[in-house]
Amino acid sequence: MTRLIKDVAREDAVRILDQYWDGRYPVDPVRIAQGIGIRVWTADLPVDVSGQLIKSETDAVGNIYLNQTETAVRQHFTCAHEIGHWVDRKNHHDLKYSFVDYRDASKAPAVATEWYADHFAGNLLMPTEDFTRFHKMGFSVPDLAFYFGVSPASVKVRLRSLSLA
Repeated sequence: MTRLIKDVAREDAVRILDQYWDGRYPVDPVRIAQGIGIRVWTADLPVDVSGQLIKSETDAVGNIYLNQTETAVRQHFTCAHEIGHWVDRKNHHDLKYSFVDYRDASKAPAVATEWYADHFAGNLLMPTEDFTRFHKMGFSVPDLAFYFGVSPASVKVRLRSLSLA
């Protein structure tokens, strides 16, 4: 049976939350990355780059670099996205890789690894059960964005991906 990318991403995000999350909102992806052993840095990246994940063959885990000029919610999403790349590559037993998260989505390749990382990040930062419950309680998009520490745009994407909008 073939599993959809979004389903694999959700299952992997749930597993990472179970292992590394303290249960408090907003989810802190930097803390999760550090729990895994991934080093997280803010850096002076090109203006069109939100972040990147780099792991060499000899590096045990890797490094996430977040653009220091981005907002905190963008850095959180980027960090969660890069953790998604790390999990995906670990699932495929890759020892060396590098991913760049461009601010302009049209510059990013439309490949399965990017879809996986985006779905992973949405599931990590806005866990399905709580997100759905708060939405059904009548929380607005801005309320959900504030509670989960994400942008309103991320909330709208999550609502669509869960068929709630």
